[in-house]
Formats: sequence, structure tokens, C-alpha cells
Amino acid sequence: MDLDERIAELQTLRREKLLQEWEKLWKRTPPKYISRVLLIRSIAYKLQEQIYGGLSPTCQKALNALIKSAQKTSNKTTKPKNNIKSGTRLIREWKGELHEVIVIADGYTHKGKFYKSLSQIARNITGSRWNGPAFFGLRAGKKP
Repeated sequence: MDLDERIAELQTLRREKLLQEWEKLWKRTPPKYISRVLLIRSIAYKLQEQIYGGLSPTCQKALNALIKSAQKTSNKTTKPKNNIKSGTRLIREWKGELHEVIVIADGYTHKGKFYKSLSQIARNITGSRWNGPAFFGLRAGKKP
């Protein structure tokens, strides 16, 4: 049976048989909640790898470097950059009342009170959770 026929046959196999095939090819237990589609794709990849070979050492090295880099950066908490200049006034009307927010270097002021985020201000104004930038029209989407 050639590779194309073997891959086509995977579509007809029951999940239990696919799990067995995956375990045989990958030499480990498949992830508990792996989807049928991913089972078929990963088995097909392994079959192709056996015939045509895997990734080149250069490609594998680059991939490992990317993984290592992603692991380093995923452990860091990053604060989104505020690209609004200090001194900018954001004005929003809510239920007939005009609200003015002034952007400052480390946050925002509204009615003389300091806030770290626009979402805090939007929540204070509306009494419910809102995405602050969207509430003040800084992001695409509907304003309340």
C-alpha cells in the first residue's frame, strides 16, 4: 500500500484504532483529549516522515531556539503599551453626562481621581465591566 492510500485509509479508522496507531508511531501515549482530526494529521505526518525523512538539523535547531525563546517570554507579564500621549483628553458621554479623562504619564485622571487603567474608569462610570479602550473609542468595536 502506498503512502497516499495509507493516509486516505486513516479517514476510515475508528478512534480506538487511530489512538493505537498514534501510540505505535510516536512511541508514547497520545494526549488524553486529542481530536480525531489532529490524530489523523499527526499520524499522516509521522508516516511521511518515515518515508521522506524529518526536519533537517538546521531546521530542528531553529525550531528549538524558537521554543526556548517563547518559553522565556511566556513567563514574563507584559503590560500593554499606552500609545496615547500625556495630556490627551478623552471625552465620552454616558447617560447624558459628559466624562473627561486626561492621560498622564503613569495612568489617567477622571474627576480629579487617579486610575491605572481606562477599564477602571469605564467600570466606575457604567457600574459594570467594560473594555476601557473600547468604551472610550480607542479600539474597533461598538461603544456602549
